Amino acid sequence: MRSLSLSVSLLLLLPLSQALQWPLSLQKLFASPLKVAVVGAGASGSSTAFFLARAAKRLGKDVQIDVYEKEAYVGGRSTVVYPFGDTTLAPIELGASIFVDANKHMVRALSEWNLSTVPFDDAEYVGIWDGDEFAVIMHSDKPTWWDTAKLVYRYGLLAPVRTQRLVKALISNLNALYTSPLPPFPTVDALSAALGFTPYTASDAKTYLASKGIRGLFPEELMDGATRVNYAQSIDEIHALGALVSMAANGANSVQGGNWQVFDHMLKDSGAKVRLNTTVAEVNPKGDSWQVLTSSGTKASYDHVVLAAPLHLSPYTLPSNLSSSVPQAPYVHLHVTLLVTSTPGAKPEFFNLPPETALPDMILTTSKKGREAVKAFNSLSYHGATAGGWVCKIFSMQPLSDAWLDAAFGSSNILWTYRKEWDAYPYLLPTPAEPSPYAPMQLGKGLWYTSGWEPWVSTMETQSLAGRNVAELIVEGAWGGEERSCAEGKMRGWDC
Repeated sequence: MRSLSLSVSLLLLLPLSQALQWPLSLQKLFASPLKVAVVGAGASGSSTAFFLARAAKRLGKDVQIDVYEKEAYVGGRSTVVYPFGDTTLAPIELGASIFVDANKHMVRALSEWNLSTVPFDDAEYVGIWDGDEFAVIMHSDKPTWWDTAKLVYRYGLLAPVRTQRLVKALISNLNALYTSPLPPFPTVDALSAALGFTPYTASDAKTYLASKGIRGLFPEELMDGATRVNYAQSIDEIHALGALVSMAANGANSVQGGNWQVFDHMLKDSGAKVRLNTTVAEVNPKGDSWQVLTSSGTKASYDHVVLAAPLHLSPYTLPSNLSSSVPQAPYVHLHVTLLVTSTPGAKPEFFNLPPETALPDMILTTSKKGREAVKAFNSLSYHGATAGGWVCKIFSMQPLSDAWLDAAFGSSNILWTYRKEWDAYPYLLPTPAEPSPYAPMQLGKGLWYTSGWEPWVSTMETQSLAGRNVAELIVEGAWGGEERSCAEGKMRGWDC
């Protein structure tokens, strides 16, 4: 009681302006920081931590962020391996391989942390294989007039031009997320509607493109090849949004040394405590907070928990009344086979060509003759030289046996092999308006979920946007939010 009287006496001795400010300063001094747990250190989890910390700094608030990651590395599906296991050699992207000019978070990260890039498309020639023969072979970087003439003859002018217009419109609408005062979105449906993308996700790509006058060999070969390499789905399976995103490939790059570095820098910038090799087993409500229980038995309580890993593919569990609101999105089980070969290409005979024929550096596949015809692989591409040979990457829906690889490359030509199976991304299936196929971003008060964006469209960039969106929702609820309009040249979340 005496200490309280002393405080009051001291306040009476202060000028009025200081007397009003001092209790507020004391309140801030003794206020507990907002405690946030993020489960998963991939694109969305790292981005959540980064944008939450940046917002707290702008608003003068305190936040404590713990990031739990079951793997020994940051980046999730953005990770690399080294040829022959030799870390002195240039690494190879094993998961998420590229970003493009339209991906403004990834591009901004380059300048923010002085990261260098390498062009993704090392291929001089791209070929589209239909299971029997190459439907088309073209220069990828500097097509000759003869290449152009052949492509115009095969595909016409209208289909490519109309597709380009659709892609430009999509990118223009998506750009609104970076600078406009659009609110953070509580649901994917609200986001998709605000951007005008709902018609894209309501139809398979082939049907939607036909409704826009885009038919024939251009979508069946070129666009099908793009969707099969990017999402392991053909144009009659994937929704139109996924197909158009696959065609937005201008300025394809990867970060020198690995794309994972973007997310590593985000976490370091956030000041988060990153707990690698730590598996979250359960997340449960505890009064007004949430308890995170790890597989080793440690417990911690948080004001907010952000689930940045797909529920049905992760070891953590939720109370059934919460997990029931998350639809089970089927993921593509993609097989990645990396090789170092002593020759800069596969065997031409394997592709029904004379032995001395030079194969394209990048071979995409078209399912126009049926998916059975190209079931062996989705894409086969060479990515430059390494010590002793050339790097080759193959995407397929089934594991490739040693016998298949020997037949395609020659057993004596294969110097190193590495195999990985990913739950790479959800099937981007056409979705009805009702019921919504997307999980809500808020599963309960203080419990958030970023993976609901993935069945809408799955990229490093959109998962980073999902993380920023959840960070903004947390800020809005905890501190009343902040002005989101950005001056020209400024970017939302980074500068304003």
